[in-house]
Amino acid sequence: MLVWSGTGGLVLASLLLGALFMLDRRPQLPERPRDPVLRPSISAPVERAPEAKVQERPVEPAGSVTPDQPLELNPPFLIVDGLTFSVGLNTYRLDGLTGPPATAACRSDEGHLWACGLQARAALNNVIQRKSLVCTPSRTNADGSVQATCTADGIDVGGQLTAQGWARPAADSEGLYKAEAKEAEQDLRGLWNGRWTFSSPG
Repeated sequence: MLVWSGTGGLVLASLLLGALFMLDRRPQLPERPRDPVLRPSISAPVERAPEAKVQERPVEPAGSVTPDQPLELNPPFLIVDGLTFSVGLNTYRLDGLTGPPATAACRSDEGHLWACGLQARAALNNVIQRKSLVCTPSRTNADGSVQATCTADGIDVGGQLTAQGWARPAADSEGLYKAEAKEAEQDLRGLWNGRWTFSSPG
């Protein structure tokens, strides 16, 4: 075992302390930078709920009606005139009746002109709008329209229009709607105010 004493021992001890101090002060190595985190530039696709399919109402093909075979017709209906409407590809005209043309102007008992054709169309629209119809075709006309008797909520559409004065029995109707027409005439309803005197402009 070595023992230092005196001045030499103090010097040696100082040198050892200085060496330890220098070792403790050695430079620290720089910390290695971390690799950057790569992030996708395109966002992931968002899952969407499948779109609900719209249920399309089947369209009755033109010319597909069978005489005396009842069929159900659902709105919306396109009103052509006071007795005629279209749905799908077919046009239907109420059987056994006559009515004013769509553009007809009527003259009342007081001599005033009024748009009876337009009001007859409105009357048909009011009777069948937003209702399902059960129609029984009788024949197909030369223009492709179908003559039919129709009911709405179980009530005859032609009978309602006749009772309101917007239609009257045709000459070959064999007494159909005779009672409704007589009542409407007595009360001067609809076109009976003016005794069915009308003209069609144009």
